Amino acid sequence: MTHLPTRIGQRRAIGIVEMVAGMAIMTVTIVLVAQVYVLVQRAARVVERRQVATVAAANVLERLAGTPWNQLDQSLVTDWDLAPDAQSLLPNGALIVRIKESRDGLASKRIEVGVSWSEVVGTQPRWVRLVMWRYDAKETRP
Repeated sequence: MTHLPTRIGQRRAIGIVEMVAGMAIMTVTIVLVAQVYVLVQRAARVVERRQVATVAAANVLERLAGTPWNQLDQSLVTDWDLAPDAQSLLPNGALIVRIKESRDGLASKRIEVGVSWSEVVGTQPRWVRLVMWRYDAKETRP
């Protein structure tokens, strides 16, 4: 069997320089993908915690909406705390409820429910606040 002569510049295999360059590009790509993955996971955790806080605040408002008008005051909520499932999902979670009588002559009360949590201890807390106005059914009927 005879071998045909090859040109001097023609190669049939990948050289060590090309392999090292390919591995470097692949390594950089893997590191970048891993960093993006970590950032996406962090963002998903923030969104999940905000959703948990919003549901916790909405549950408190719903509970207060069903409370009789004459029992609806600040002393009712002084010892209220976040639900255990919300506390487990919200690091350093806290519930703040404020009930204020209206001063505009209407029989109404402003109810503000706030849920706060800190992603990391010592950082600025994140907040979700929901507000509801409740009117006395006896006063609003003609």
